[in-house]
Amino acid sequence: MKLIYEFLLVPSIFFCTSTSKLYGYGQDRGDQEIPFSPDSYGMSLDVPIIYSEETQNELFISSNGIVSFGKSIETGDSVDARQLNSIAVFYVPVTDGTVYYRATSSDSNLLNDITERIQKNFPQEDSADFTALHAIVLTWDQMKNADPTQGSNQFQLILATDGITSYAFFIYGRIDWTSSNGQHAEAGFYFANGRQHSLIHSGTDSMRELVQLVASNFVPKIFNENNHFGELKRILMIYRKARKFSLSNNQREGSQIFRISGSTPEDPRGASGIDDYQYSDYNERDYDEDEGNDRQHQPSNADCPPDPYRYHCPPECQILSDDRGCSLCVCTQPPSHSIHSETNRIESDTEVKMSKHASEVDNGARNDKYPHSASSDSLSNAVDEEEELIPYSPHTKNKDGHSDEAENRIPDNVEEAIPNADLSNDLSQDNESPLNCDAANQVMKVCHQHAECVDYSPGYCCKCLPGYYGNGQECLKKDEPQRINGGFEGVINGEELQRTELHTYVTTSEGRAYTALSQISPQLGRSLLLLDSIGGVMGWLFAKVASAKSYNGFELTGGLFNRTVNVHIGDRNTVTIRQQFSGRDIYHYFKAHILVTGTLPPVNEGAEIIFPDHEDEYRREGPGFVRSYSTYNVIIKEGATENPVKLTVDQQIHYNECSFKKFDKDALVVIRVTRPHVVYDVEEKIVRYASENLATDERKHSGYPEESKETHREEHRTDPDQQPLTERENARDSQNPCSSGRHLCTSPNMFCSPVDYSYRCECQQGYQVQLDSSVQLGWICVDTNECERRDHTCDHNAVCQNTEGSYTCACKEGFSGDGRQCEEIGDEIDSKSSIESTRKGCQAHQDCHQWGECVFESDGKPNYCRCRGWYVGDGINHCGPPGETPVKPRIEQIESGCERIACDANAQCKVSATGEAKCACKSGFHGDGYQCKPLVAETTPKSSKTDVICRAHSECGSNANCVYGVEVGYYRCVCVPPYKGNGINCVLDDTAVITNPPASCDIINNCDPNGDCVFEKGPRGEGYHRCRCRPGYTGDGIQCTMTSLETFPLMPPGSEQCDRLNNCHESAECVHDPLKNIFKCQCLDGYVGDGYICNLIHTSLPHTDDAPARCHEASDCHHNAHCIVREHSMDYICECLPGYRGDGIRECNLADECNPVDSRYCHPNAECIYGVNEGAYVCKCKQGYTGTGQDCQPATAVSCNERPEMCHANAECIYSHEKNEYVCVCKHGSFGDGYRNCIVQERMESSRCSGCSVHASCLKDSSDMWKCRCNPGYQGNGQICTPIGDCLDDRSICDVNAECVPGEFGQYVCNCVYGYHGNGRICSPDSDTRKESLLIGRGMMIIHRSTNIDTPGKQLIIVPHQIAVGIDFDCQEERIVWSDIAGHALRTASFNGTDEKKFLETVLKSPEGIAVDTSSRNVYYVDSIKDEIGVATLDGKYQKAIVNEGLVNPRALAIDLRNRHLYYSDWHRENPLIGRVDLDGSNNSPFINTDIHLPNGLTILEQRQELCWVDAGMQRLSCIDLTGRNRRVVFAPLEYPFGLTSLNEQRFYWTDWRDNKIHSVSIYGDGYFSFPPTLGGSGRLYGITAVPSTCRGASSGCAINNGGCKYICLPQRNNNVKCVCPDNIKGLEGC
Repeated sequence: MKLIYEFLLVPSIFFCTSTSKLYGYGQDRGDQEIPFSPDSYGMSLDVPIIYSEETQNELFISSNGIVSFGKSIETGDSVDARQLNSIAVFYVPVTDGTVYYRATSSDSNLLNDITERIQKNFPQEDSADFTALHAIVLTWDQMKNADPTQGSNQFQLILATDGITSYAFFIYGRIDWTSSNGQHAEAGFYFANGRQHSLIHSGTDSMRELVQLVASNFVPKIFNENNHFGELKRILMIYRKARKFSLSNNQREGSQIFRISGSTPEDPRGASGIDDYQYSDYNERDYDEDEGNDRQHQPSNADCPPDPYRYHCPPECQILSDDRGCSLCVCTQPPSHSIHSETNRIESDTEVKMSKHASEVDNGARNDKYPHSASSDSLSNAVDEEEELIPYSPHTKNKDGHSDEAENRIPDNVEEAIPNADLSNDLSQDNESPLNCDAANQVMKVCHQHAECVDYSPGYCCKCLPGYYGNGQECLKKDEPQRINGGFEGVINGEELQRTELHTYVTTSEGRAYTALSQISPQLGRSLLLLDSIGGVMGWLFAKVASAKSYNGFELTGGLFNRTVNVHIGDRNTVTIRQQFSGRDIYHYFKAHILVTGTLPPVNEGAEIIFPDHEDEYRREGPGFVRSYSTYNVIIKEGATENPVKLTVDQQIHYNECSFKKFDKDALVVIRVTRPHVVYDVEEKIVRYASENLATDERKHSGYPEESKETHREEHRTDPDQQPLTERENARDSQNPCSSGRHLCTSPNMFCSPVDYSYRCECQQGYQVQLDSSVQLGWICVDTNECERRDHTCDHNAVCQNTEGSYTCACKEGFSGDGRQCEEIGDEIDSKSSIESTRKGCQAHQDCHQWGECVFESDGKPNYCRCRGWYVGDGINHCGPPGETPVKPRIEQIESGCERIACDANAQCKVSATGEAKCACKSGFHGDGYQCKPLVAETTPKSSKTDVICRAHSECGSNANCVYGVEVGYYRCVCVPPYKGNGINCVLDDTAVITNPPASCDIINNCDPNGDCVFEKGPRGEGYHRCRCRPGYTGDGIQCTMTSLETFPLMPPGSEQCDRLNNCHESAECVHDPLKNIFKCQCLDGYVGDGYICNLIHTSLPHTDDAPARCHEASDCHHNAHCIVREHSMDYICECLPGYRGDGIRECNLADECNPVDSRYCHPNAECIYGVNEGAYVCKCKQGYTGTGQDCQPATAVSCNERPEMCHANAECIYSHEKNEYVCVCKHGSFGDGYRNCIVQERMESSRCSGCSVHASCLKDSSDMWKCRCNPGYQGNGQICTPIGDCLDDRSICDVNAECVPGEFGQYVCNCVYGYHGNGRICSPDSDTRKESLLIGRGMMIIHRSTNIDTPGKQLIIVPHQIAVGIDFDCQEERIVWSDIAGHALRTASFNGTDEKKFLETVLKSPEGIAVDTSSRNVYYVDSIKDEIGVATLDGKYQKAIVNEGLVNPRALAIDLRNRHLYYSDWHRENPLIGRVDLDGSNNSPFINTDIHLPNGLTILEQRQELCWVDAGMQRLSCIDLTGRNRRVVFAPLEYPFGLTSLNEQRFYWTDWRDNKIHSVSIYGDGYFSFPPTLGGSGRLYGITAVPSTCRGASSGCAINNGGCKYICLPQRNNNVKCVCPDNIKGLEGC
């Protein structure tokens, strides 16, 4: 009876949850009611939503269950066809209903609930600190279709954001109907570039099941509440088959949650897309306790094929898993007779038991209390499915060694509710005891088929049987060879490495691993030889084990782990390797994916990379975490020259470990690596790594015998992939397992593939596995529907048609092509030309666009380039998202007619029947095709606002200019006479006199890219500017066409040049251009021209050697110079073109004397590097050589940098900026002069201290005496040191001036409060003198810490619910100033953390970066929601906005008090920049807008007159002088930097969101290190500022008596001031 009651309880539980709880809505909640209408209702958003990496400020709401951003979606439109940024909740035509809308930033209950749900379901680091600051609640209520008898629907969409990240909630309360007018409802995300991401059941009748989405943590909780776990589990799975309910992706029924601010919507069960090569480690600590394992092992595809034999797989068969996580029991021979007999017996018994259960279920289903229960028919069908199970008796042992036979039949697909790995953690929640082996095996087979389950108290673990090795979840037969397959991709030296294949073969009996990377270019392949760590992990994983206490990586991980490696190569290059090993796939191979990012030095062709034999220590630092750190020298041998390169390898490995068994082996294992060798196969383009690996618990201190150089050369000639195969292939030849009659792979579309000494059955391409019990093998191969799975290569504008074993592509109506490339039908000539351009033939992917690929045709057809994925274009010149404007190459091939001429932007090229190309103006324009003007009669300006705000000329119309309006105070688009309009649409003024000369090019900036705007004199002596084409081009300057082959980078093959033709002008000479590798004519000094015609330079203008040459026209300058206006004056001077240097009139020579990618131009002992002083690439002798770069001789060693052996063995050579030279410095832990002696601390202790504890160190005290002092974590007198207890249990162990905070390793430690120092047990007051330190913002905290990495930081200020973003220091009054983005305010406090104040909370919305003007007593800020830069007095009384136009997403500030400038960064996604504005708000202009992506923190080096910034997109720390020149990269690559500061112009410090640490380098880019901000605490680090020991900086005119101003004083140049009235207080006197 109890069992019947429990089963009857199950449907009631489910039906109680079938109607999910919507968030409160309606007019009583403050909602705005939107009446039913077929049109969309638009509104502007006070707080933007970030959708697909773009800021959305307008929202359009449709009664048809969809919202769109920026544009409305019309009734009946296909959401695919419109290509809008939109979110469909339940998109289908409706006839009636009501929509409610509300946006709130003040409903704390709603915001807190949203925050809690997001943090619970998205436990990644970037979501743990998420706090919902704004939410939009949209409710569709009583929505009806054309048939009112079908009922109504009710659902919600919640949009939440913190200003940086946004989320969407789909909540379904009631779904009575799913289609209207023959159209099924859709749900999902749609994007302007044509991409889409559909929700489960979208477009099907199953949409009504969205209401019944069961919470992801619901099923395990039901199971754990019952004693009859196995029976209830079985019954529940039968009920599940009858009801077919689905799981939600979060812990709330009837709902779905997605992160929508990234490039792709992210599901909390596993992100669907990763931006900027983001990588998620397989780390238990990154997940919530309730659902970590569920997320780690749950299949990504919920529709796995059924596998009824998984938990009862016969011993001669194997359970295989594919990369989706789906399992399959595969047999290579028929089951034995005994198995069939046992099966019949069990099935007979089971039929009686299950029929009984089914009968009870059927009776319960007829009960009127449960009207929605499953019918008897559906339940009987479910029972029929269950009866196909084959029993299996797992090996189960208790501690006494006796075996039990467990006989339980488990339903299929249980892994959807309960993962296979770490079952005990899933099945024992809350306060229940973990299960033992018997209880766990009632649910599912918990261990590998070659493992036994061992009980512990509490819980159980799995252990491999004798003859096998592994972690119990995965076991391998000893000495069997293993394979690892996978993918390899990344970004090296800023160049994307396309995904390619990785193959590894391991002979485990020898511990020898062979790894190969295919399709690697020679230049990159030679450099990748330095990354032996890529293959090194394979050696650790399958190393030969030499002792009982040692082990290899597979015994720890079972082949399921994540590995992160940081490799430092020399002192200039760093590479990060991220490897994800995901276990076995369906072919029994282990899978691995590798991502590499960073920089590698170039390796010359023919160079040999020699790795030494070495030992790597792998230390298990905790459950599931292994760390390894090693350093060794690699030899790069070129001929007789051997150059050593230091490699430092730091590895971190995360995996799952059984928590119930005590680790009984050594924490340290040594992997002895011998005979390592690497080679690049030029012909096959393969990088190969090989090594022998031995796992031992002993270090071989004596070292290894050195092998001869001949041995190294012999190894490098050996093909590592072929070496281990020969013997195995000979054995196979004697007996082929795939011979006819020896295998079961006989079904249609199936073939046999030999595997070692056995075989496997595989489906042919275009087919997939499907279970079929009617065949002996148990499965057959059926057609794969590539179209339904979207696994096809059809064009976005084509229709995919599935065929047997393949598919076809057909272009949609209005498009033409072969289906794989479709172009819109229009100009047939252009279409044909475009298609032909993609068919020009390619030999490799490098021949195509960077986002294209080479398609290799068969049957003699030529290869061609096409764009990858959903990108469109010709595959050669352009590949990008649909709608993106292609960028024409500057120099195009001249074979095609249209490519030789440049038409107007409002014209198109036509090719006549004779092949002649001609430009013709488009409709609405007139002209000759090279210049097209709008027709007055046909063109009328569109209605628009009076002013169009702009930031660049490109944002205005073609006949308009972006100019600053003094009367309005901002930049706006203005039509250029004789045109009129709104600045966007400008038409000819029919009343204007057209005879006036056109506007000058210095105003409208209309010159061709190959032309210059120069000042010239007219026939009557008047001056004006006009466009003139550069040498090698002809035209009117507005349109320039190439005329000279000199502008090509290379001369046509076989063409003769001036060195043979002798065709230069008499005032020219034939010179060699090393960059283009051609001979060309060049005019002599004093002459100007193209080398074929040279004219004497005008000498009528006065000129001095120390002043730039003035000019009136371009001919006054050198032919490699142009005539431009001098900065801050009206004088015109000659200036050499970019890439040239000289005086502009007599000479402008190529600035680069060499090519950095080609070493031929420098001496063999020199390298081509960028010289900051020279401003160009120059040859400089390598380290250890001296000379001009063209001639380098060995230098006499004068420093340790040139001769490292000058340093002591325990010292290192470090550059000292104080001494301006390299010096030897003893390493940490030793003392001495660095040259003659460096005494290790342990030896010093023996002589200076006696009797120190092993937990103590010999250190100097304050009296300069050597004494024993206990190490951190221990207490005592130095001779006796005992472990310190946890202050969480005993608070009294902390000093009264200390607090108990979480430590780094999970324990709680004592930490002295601000104003005191010590170990936390004893705290002493700090002195009154201020030391150099750092202030960091972290969530609710302001952290104060020393720059000494050994001194932990302190939580100085804690304000609940705040988010401290920008931070600065008021040096004059010693106060901290910071912005609080959550509290919408600025805050300030004393340096000791007291007297905290808050101001401007009613004025600001989202303050971020700040900058304090100590002298003027002002603080500047940026507000990213109001898009303004403002200033406030430091007392908080007055505030004024100084820039409120032209900003898009301002982020950070830096102040230059000397020059009275304020610099700001703007995260404008389409046009990111760093801008500059005067401190009074005038002269706002872009300062840097090239080679920049996501500029974050800024800082000023006042003495060096440099601006420096960190870029989270480019991953660089860069600087540029304040004149806009001499840009330099200080350090790269960074991860995700946020704040930046500098201390005494000696070191940079920045915060990083990836690891939440502080990083530092010198201002020269060397001396890198990182450290955590505090011992305790977690969360993102935001702003950072350095606190100097003394105040520095320029003073302003506002410093004395507020500059004579009554309210706000703003400094100006020349020590002037500007008095302004505040914005926050009205009606003040004089305002």
